[in-house]
Amino acid sequence: MKTYIFTNVFLLMLTSNVLAYNQKSLDKIDALTKKSKVEEEVLDLKQADLSRRDLTKIKFKKAILEGANLSNANLTATNFTNANLKNANLEGSNLERANFTGADLKCANLKNTKAEAANFSDADLRGAKLNNMYKKKTNFEGAKFRGFVDCNK
Repeated sequence: MKTYIFTNVFLLMLTSNVLAYNQKSLDKIDALTKKSKVEEEVLDLKQADLSRRDLTKIKFKKAILEGANLSNANLTATNFTNANLKNANLEGSNLERANFTGADLKCANLKNTKAEAANFSDADLRGAKLNNMYKKKTNFEGAKFRGFVDCNK
């Protein structure tokens, strides 16, 4: 199954089963953003530094972004359906119209985010920091907020 990723600048068709995070992988993604195509099933960007990047409309479905730094990023209309964002830092990011349906956001930092019309339905937000989150028209239907979770792991 091919996944097409659209942004303002490029079309990415990702091609391996797993693209593991390291600086080389990010450099490759940066180079591809201008003109190439890549196709893939699982994107592993655990602990990646994606801060201050424009990731508008990118599809991170089922991606592994555990512990990733997405602070101050533009994540407008980005798709994180069923993604692993445990302990991820999204502080100060624009999450407008982003889709986090079924995403694991345990212990994630969502402070000072703009989440207008974002979809967090069925997401796991236990232990997440939501201080000063702008939530106008945001969907939290079925989201989990209660229950113990150890954020120090």
